[in-house]
Amino acid sequence: MDLSLGGVLDFPVSVKGFVMNLSQTEAYRSAAAHERSEAERSVLPLVRERHLRSAEAWDAMATQGEMTERLAQANAENRIKQPYQRRSSAEST
Repeated sequence: MDLSLGGVLDFPVSVKGFVMNLSQTEAYRSAAAHERSEAERSVLPLVRERHLRSAEAWDAMATQGEMTERLAQANAENRIKQPYQRRSSAEST
């Protein structure tokens, strides 16, 4: 699985020649699922544990990314409702 930064919030993900754009959090969730499947296929306990730890890290990044996306969306909506207004020089003193 190739996870390379394609844009600000989307990653082109290539799996066996098939390329699609995913949001950052979708790419993280996809990577976590990939690591879990690798852990299931692994016969070595330490390798399995490494894959499971990696999946946990990807899931944590996805959760953080989802929270960041929600905050960014709320911030954008707030800016639309209350656009920035310059204060006059008389108000600032």
